Amino acid sequence: MKKIFYFFIFSIIFYSCDKEITDEITDPAAVNVIYELIKSTDDSGNSLEYIRAMVFSDAFVMYDKIKEGGITFNNTELPFNVQTRTYYLETSLMPDSLYTFRLTLSNGKTYTSSVRTPAAMFGSVYTHPGTYSISENLQVEWSETLTGSQVNFMLSGIPFNATEAVALYETVLEDEGSVTVTPSNIPSQYITGGVTDASIKLARIVEGEKAEAFASEDIYVQFTYAKKLEMDSK
Repeated sequence: MKKIFYFFIFSIIFYSCDKEITDEITDPAAVNVIYELIKSTDDSGNSLEYIRAMVFSDAFVMYDKIKEGGITFNNTELPFNVQTRTYYLETSLMPDSLYTFRLTLSNGKTYTSSVRTPAAMFGSVYTHPGTYSISENLQVEWSETLTGSQVNFMLSGIPFNATEAVALYETVLEDEGSVTVTPSNIPSQYITGGVTDASIKLARIVEGEKAEAFASEDIYVQFTYAKKLEMDSK
């Protein structure tokens, strides 16, 4: 499945309606599963690492906790959050490590999926020029590259007279340690009107091995780095 940033895709699922669905689940064909491993850092030193598993019906309604079953992560039982109806755990994620989910249904049948984390984050990240104007080229460089890998890149900002950030430019590129954004990459209305609060985001996204038993399944790991740009006030 080719997507640029998964956290834009599944946000609707995390806050599903409150309609209660039985937690007695025995048929894998009635189950849709998303496993995600997220590690994010930014230029201020903030970080967040967690794993989350979501089990829902074809109607995109979250199931309750699986009766007499559940989900383990590397043989550790994942806690179930009743409010969000997700299995969630904040934990450190190591680079180049294999992580395995095992889902057990109410009848005791188990289904295993796994994913390996990227071998590195991005190391030191530099942006040139130090003060950015949307009408100029922006060059982004990172010190740690992975041969044969791809990097998801996004430049975002808040357009003039708007209150929320939008994606100004996004792409998937070979991991060669740099990307250059030119004004021609950005829609003309943003160049003309201007933007504030620009930021960049780099992501490594790796998909894993699926159980191939459910109605649908996604398993992926995402390592992300974000940096706010200093903007030219002119």
